[in-house]
Amino acid sequence: MRFSIVLGLLLLSFSGCKELNNHPAPEMVKVDIRGLKAQLGYSSTANSAISGQPASPANDEVKSLLIGALAVTTRSTPYTKDTAITPEVSKNLETELTNSVNFFTLVALPTTKDYIEFKVPPPAAGKWQVIAVGLKTQPEKLGNLSDPEHEDSAAYYGFVESFLTFNEVGKTPYDLSLYRACLISKPPKGCATFDDSLTGTPIVTAAVEIQTILVNDKAYSPITLTLPLIAQTDAEASAAITGLNTELTGIKAAYSSVTSLTIQTTHSKNAGEAAACQAGTYSACQVQSYRVSF
Repeated sequence: MRFSIVLGLLLLSFSGCKELNNHPAPEMVKVDIRGLKAQLGYSSTANSAISGQPASPANDEVKSLLIGALAVTTRSTPYTKDTAITPEVSKNLETELTNSVNFFTLVALPTTKDYIEFKVPPPAAGKWQVIAVGLKTQPEKLGNLSDPEHEDSAAYYGFVESFLTFNEVGKTPYDLSLYRACLISKPPKGCATFDDSLTGTPIVTAAVEIQTILVNDKAYSPITLTLPLIAQTDAEASAAITGLNTELTGIKAAYSSVTSLTIQTTHSKNAGEAAACQAGTYSACQVQSYRVSF
């Protein structure tokens, strides 16, 4: 099951309030969004004006951030960017997101704010995580997230990948990083990942460079592909999908058990990258990994 289902649930879950929302918590949590703004191409000048980087060949423009506390009641381990979204996990997330509606805030970009505060779940909620979602649209308020124009808006996501409780909220702001939501029904630019099923088709969108493949978290030497595999155009992305699919057949034949597959990528067409990276020196680029487990 692709991540689109879960992100769709996130966008549809703000219409109802459950038991947890009937007990407002006085405690607040603070998230430092300066790193998120820089990651998304928004930067502050000396006079606090904000300039936004428009969409580039390697990234979709993020117009707003959804940030809040997700009360986790259905699992013993935190959600991470590598969590396998099975039908059971999808159903559990729907319940948790609906119960957590009062602990989220919507941030329109650009913004002069460097920190965002929101209420934390009460003691009865137990453990929870901070989550952020980058949206390609700019809903006026939380209640508009289920409107048709925002249904496919989520393009990036990130978790503070550890549990917190009501009594463990510190004064230090929490940091987040966003990752492309490559398993959604309409993946953003710059994606390269295997499907979350060993029988599914890999996902690649322009513009991305596939640098490394890991099998079971260990380096893997491709049988048919030559790395780095450059996919700057839609046609090259389509060819990369075919190549990865062929490679997947070889991987399944060579390994008695495949527990995870990882693709490590760079994005030299991202206008926020260093000049050397944009000129084609991929070692100067930031690396993002896309891992699926089975």
